Amino acid sequence: MTIDEADLVRRLHAVAERFDMPAVPPVEDVQRGRRRVRRNRATVAVAAAAVVAFVAVGGGLVTGALGGGDETRPAPVERPSTTSSPSLQLPERPLHRADFGRELDDILLNVRGWTPNAGGPFPANYDYAFNGVCSGDWGDESESGGDGGPPPPGRNGAGFGHLGFATEAQASKAAARFVQNLGSCKATAWQTRPLAYPGAVLAWSTHAVTWILHSDRDVQVLQVRTADGPPPRPVQEAVAEWIFDFNKWENEN
Repeated sequence: MTIDEADLVRRLHAVAERFDMPAVPPVEDVQRGRRRVRRNRATVAVAAAAVVAFVAVGGGLVTGALGGGDETRPAPVERPSTTSSPSLQLPERPLHRADFGRELDDILLNVRGWTPNAGGPFPANYDYAFNGVCSGDWGDESESGGDGGPPPPGRNGAGFGHLGFATEAQASKAAARFVQNLGSCKATAWQTRPLAYPGAVLAWSTHAVTWILHSDRDVQVLQVRTADGPPPRPVQEAVAEWIFDFNKWENEN
């Protein structure tokens, strides 16, 4: 039995018309894709750290520092399935605050050789990175903002603060002044360096690591208590991207 090409096309269209695909806003597809990329980058960072640790123990060779050396930033891409199965995959549920909280935990709590410390207070004379004494008046021109923890479940013990400004120029100026002020702290010695992610700066001390991100008219600050210094670079970039996406979601919802 043979089927001509036109008949085959008609039959394929008839089969396709039996399936009702749920409508999904394009922005949700983009956000889910970015979330998967961040999780992949964090997973690769964990795997890379494990390989370095294995080589250091087994062969005595150390090829890079786990605490934020010159690691190459991988950018793995999920390959689409090539299966010929006719089954359909339902879209993921919409993003909520708890989704972002779980994602940040996934990024920060699975890094070999780097551990956030969620318990206990900071030292009495500690220069807190967001609103400490030495951070100065960098946020005086802000119109909105807040300071607290990240979205739940928040098992990483991070502190999250943000300020909103009337213009992007004011936000950019404030972020630069904030970074400069941190470098002049006396009680807590902060070191800073720009990240590859646009508008992001990493600051770290013996007690914490802080991400500072300027995006549009906002400045976000995420501080994680740890004595291990900066995490591997792929984790640094993944957190910066998480801050951007979380702030964008907050502004839109």
